[in-house]
Amino acid sequence: MKALLHTKPYCLEYTDFPDPQVGDGDVLIRVKACGICGSDVSFYLGHRIAKYPWLLGHETVGRVVAVGDHVTKLAVGERVVVEPNYPCGQCSFCRSGRGAICPNKASLGVSVPGCFADYFVAPAEFVWPVPAEISDADAVAIEPLAVSLHALLMSDARLGDTVVVIGCGTVGLLLIQVAVAQGVHVIAHSRSAHKLDLARRFA
Repeated sequence: MKALLHTKPYCLEYTDFPDPQVGDGDVLIRVKACGICGSDVSFYLGHRIAKYPWLLGHETVGRVVAVGDHVTKLAVGERVVVEPNYPCGQCSFCRSGRGAICPNKASLGVSVPGCFADYFVAPAEFVWPVPAEISDADAVAIEPLAVSLHALLMSDARLGDTVVVIGCGTVGLLLIQVAVAQGVHVIAHSRSAHKLDLARRFA
């Protein structure tokens, strides 16, 4: 398959790469579209060091093209998105419902090969079907949207409350949108006049 490999800081190479192998609990996904996360940019700039050559990417939508022998909840042909952090499910953090801080978790495009390629493999339990009414362009943003929505839910903000969003990057702007949709008033702060303009439009 073809893949966009990160070979060193400031360098990406579009080249051949071995096809991923599908385990019993995995699905093989053909990539339709990918987003570029701030973490991808951080690796590209050399602020975080990868095991070169490396496959970045975790914000994606694609179609299932193969499933492992033990996979029953997904079928070939389904359009899907991926929850890109895979906690172990066994440690004390996972058992107490805090898989986000699992010390053993695998992260797509960070500690396991990502999705800037024709195909990638993900554990079936972290793969989710996407309804037809959601476009590919919108589906790519589901993962960062989930991050923003989780932040709002964790804040306990309710209808009529006011929250402050400091930083109007992708997650901040999505947070503003979900907060406003829930009837929460938003005060936004950014050093970028352009991003503040976007925040005003979303509010």
